[in-house]
Amino acid sequence: MLLVHLKITLRNLFRNKGFTFINISGLAAGFAAAILIILWISDELSFNTFHENYDDIYRVTVKSPEWPGYTGVVPPFALAPILHDKYPEIKEFTRIQRRSTYETCVFSYEDKRYREEGVYLVDKGFFRIFTFEFVHGDPETCIDDLNSIVMTESAAKKYFGDKYPVGKVLHFNGEYEMKVSGVIKDIPANSEVRFDIAGPIELLGTEKLNSWSWESYSYILAAPGTDIVGLNEQVKEVINENQPENGLDMKVNLFPFADQHLHIGTGDITYVYIFGIVAFFILLVACINYMNLSTAKYAKRSREVGVRKVFGANRKELIFQFLRESLTLSFISFFFAVAIVEFVLPWFNEWTGKSLSFLGSGNISILLFIFLVAILTGLTAGIYPAFFLSSFRPAHVLKEKLFSGKSGAGFRRTLVVGQFAVSIILIISTITVLRQFNFMMNKDLGFDKENVIYVPMNDQLRDSFESFRYELTKDSHIESVMGASSFPTLIGNTNAVNWEGKEDDETVLTKFVVGDADYLRTLKINIVEGRDFSRERKNDEMNFVINRKAADLMKLENPVGAQLDFMHLNGQVIGIMDGFHNRPLESEINPLVLIIHPHHREYFWKYCFIRVAPGDINESVGVVKNSFNKFAPEYPFEWKYMDETVQSSYSYLNQFADIITYFSFLSIFISCLGLFGLASFIAEQRTREIGIRKTLGSPVSGIIILLSKEFTRWVLISNIVAWPVAWYLMDLFLNDFAYKTEISLLYFFISGFIALFIAIITVSSQSLKAALINPSDALRYE
Repeated sequence: MLLVHLKITLRNLFRNKGFTFINISGLAAGFAAAILIILWISDELSFNTFHENYDDIYRVTVKSPEWPGYTGVVPPFALAPILHDKYPEIKEFTRIQRRSTYETCVFSYEDKRYREEGVYLVDKGFFRIFTFEFVHGDPETCIDDLNSIVMTESAAKKYFGDKYPVGKVLHFNGEYEMKVSGVIKDIPANSEVRFDIAGPIELLGTEKLNSWSWESYSYILAAPGTDIVGLNEQVKEVINENQPENGLDMKVNLFPFADQHLHIGTGDITYVYIFGIVAFFILLVACINYMNLSTAKYAKRSREVGVRKVFGANRKELIFQFLRESLTLSFISFFFAVAIVEFVLPWFNEWTGKSLSFLGSGNISILLFIFLVAILTGLTAGIYPAFFLSSFRPAHVLKEKLFSGKSGAGFRRTLVVGQFAVSIILIISTITVLRQFNFMMNKDLGFDKENVIYVPMNDQLRDSFESFRYELTKDSHIESVMGASSFPTLIGNTNAVNWEGKEDDETVLTKFVVGDADYLRTLKINIVEGRDFSRERKNDEMNFVINRKAADLMKLENPVGAQLDFMHLNGQVIGIMDGFHNRPLESEINPLVLIIHPHHREYFWKYCFIRVAPGDINESVGVVKNSFNKFAPEYPFEWKYMDETVQSSYSYLNQFADIITYFSFLSIFISCLGLFGLASFIAEQRTREIGIRKTLGSPVSGIIILLSKEFTRWVLISNIVAWPVAWYLMDLFLNDFAYKTEISLLYFFISGFIALFIAIITVSSQSLKAALINPSDALRYE
């Protein structure tokens, strides 16, 4: 019996090849998009979960109510050991200093020399808290020796090839000898704790490790079953108890490691929600297509239903037959979708920067989930036509008294309105996101990022910087050179500031950057009041240049000449610089203090910025390279464009715009399939009417307009539905940016026109086909 039903199902699918092809195309496209989104979401949600104890790992964060927008993601060195000693619920702790963030790290072995970006200094508890698979070495003792390091397999192969790595000695920055004591497998891509080389944090020295210098990420491992809410209440005052003289009300908070990626890490939970909703609606649109196409072909199936009922088939049997057809088509579409996903996945990975896999992932839960989605989609897509087609009365069908098609028409048109409303919302979203991205790319940042290159600072370059700068500026290709502690748009260093007239109980935090006398000149930042630093004035090393935000924060009516106590310097404000964007455009310009004292340069400088003359950039880079190799011969020469780095900081927004764009086109494509189905339905229902109109002299153009104007009306209604929703969503999206483009009605009209134009083109094909029917054939239509 099952074989008979299968034959009937396949016969009906092959009998209507066009219908079957369109349905499979729509469902396969919807499935493929949904699978890719689910894989992406699954990867985002899986971050950090491969660690055995991830549920009991917490990151130590610090907040200050004096500055609500400030979160200390790099707490003091001294904090984690105090928490571990004071609270028995904390089994292990580790501090992580990303050494390559603070200085250039170059490792060499024989004739191989590399600058390493992922260098960690960690406590002994690091490999007991985090689960990394060791290929060689003992995780319990691998960093007991002060000169021992652990490497990933890729890093070990880079230096030693196929040689056994344990015991080999690497030279670090041409000064230290570090022995390999362990090798781990390469860290999974879904991990935010990532390194290539890890060594003992004791290399920093006891003084640093016992200090309250805010430079180390810290994690703790809590005992299973710990009341973390209660523990959070206990630990929040630890900083104030141990360092009351800092004058800040700092609150400690233990943040779940499993939630780090999407809430305070490199991910964003908002995108997970957005893409989850997009996947749902794309599947919904694909289901709607099946409903519309199935009902559009009901006249060809009506006699079959009538005959089967006459021969004893009951409604239940007919419903199951149509549901079987729907499920069969859904499964066929699903397998096509799997093939599509496997084909496009390499490109998708390159596009999103991930390493996703589907069939070869061994992730049974995802496969089962998507298989259940296929079943649900088949049932959802087939349930309406199943009940609709099985409701025909045999007498009416066989006597050709089939109802006019008004029954259920409102529902079908509502579905099409919903389809195009979703598409229009996505089009508006795409345009808005692209406009915001272009706005951010073209926004005047308050400094000139063109024709500026930068190189990482290192010990040798820092020690000989004045000679390096002097030699470069003698060349006509170089306009100016300066050192700095931060990239201009990513200034994160923060400190309390005191000034004459400040209230004793008042605490003010401000950002600061350590530069030199050519900082403002190199970036072409204007002085709006007072003067810039001068190399001829030795006392300027104790002075400050601030921005207007800092002056307003300190309530200085006449800021130039005001005395400040900041970063152990006592000097005066000599100038007010123009308010350049010292944070990404999601944030407002922060109050900023610029200092140039040589002592702070030695500790803070991380970059050297060089403004080159317009022209042949390769020749200018060659000049810089020659000087760099002369003054820092132990370090490889690496350089980047400043403008490209600024642009790359917004790559996530560009990627988001790309994703929304592709899914917009996909949604429109699937919606047009549904519209094609409804156009087929209407044309089929009005065949005799068309024949009569043509007999009475109506032209082909008149028939096309007659059949198209109804669909035009429904697409216009889609705009009415979509516009308020799109406005609300885009307003929420843009609220995340302190500096943003405006929502323009013009782009709403453009989006509506695009949807209307595509709909008319889609409908016209069916309208033209109906209009060209011979009147005699139309009047004999059965």
